[in-house]
Amino acid sequence: MKLLRPRHYKCRRKVRSAARPHQVVLVCGLALLIGVGCGNAPDIEKFSLPGTDEIHRADFYVLRTGASHQAVLVLCPQLNASGESLVQDPAWQQFARENQLALIGVYLTSDKYRLRDGKGYYYPERGSGELLLQAIEQALGEEDLPLLLYGFSGGAQLVSRFVAWKPERVTAWCAYAASWWAAPEANPLNPAGIVASGELDAAALGASLEYFKQGRSAGKPWTWVSIRQTGHRQSREFQDFVRKYFVLCLQQQVRPPADGCWVDIGTEEQVPADAAAEQAVLSSWLPDPSLHADWAAVHDQ
Repeated sequence: MKLLRPRHYKCRRKVRSAARPHQVVLVCGLALLIGVGCGNAPDIEKFSLPGTDEIHRADFYVLRTGASHQAVLVLCPQLNASGESLVQDPAWQQFARENQLALIGVYLTSDKYRLRDGKGYYYPERGSGELLLQAIEQALGEEDLPLLLYGFSGGAQLVSRFVAWKPERVTAWCAYAASWWAAPEANPLNPAGIVASGELDAAALGASLEYFKQGRSAGKPWTWVSIRQTGHRQSREFQDFVRKYFVLCLQQQVRPPADGCWVDIGTEEQVPADAAAEQAVLSSWLPDPSLHADWAAVHDQ
């Protein structure tokens, strides 16, 4: 399958005569506000693949952070939305550079009325999984890189199912604020994962907590976060927690659930592994005890 020619996004500058100092400062300030500096801006490349009968658009926004990478961070936005803005986020870019990650924003679209019927990009076995893997391989020229996955709302649907579809490729993942979920599948490979919802997100909270409990009942090393004072929206504080979680799983080669620690989702206290096993649906796994305070700061009982 042949890719369309990538489109580069660069900071264009036009030379003007006798620019005044305050004008230069103003222009640079405005550029920083939109995520582009007055120096050399990072190139975000758009890769487009042919869609399918069920997937109408298959675009991927790619940011390379070096000649090679140790993993790929995939950012999946809400239903039928573009992941370009997530890749443009300075916080995700800095995180990617510090950890030698390639950054990919997903832009997949399907008929939203067919998604409930098992059709479309929410289901990696229906084509979206292969499209993502193909985009990664062709855009980066690196095969079999481990994946870190972050998905919000509709993106959480894709992330949770991709983990079930290709668990061997995933190091850690986060599925945040889906209003409905597929039942977790039994699998001997269970990558570390976060299931989350805003505390005030009436559409997603109950369904997400039930999904978490189903996974924990099946022995999966998952982390539950009910994000305090948050509705159905992205949360900077929660994203900071996710990045710390991902770093621990990636850099320290944590093996869940043998490594790490367990916490009670109600009392927020650490509990022994045997107690967590007895009351699985009430316990969250963390990759390291050092993350306990960060989890408690963002999680609402």
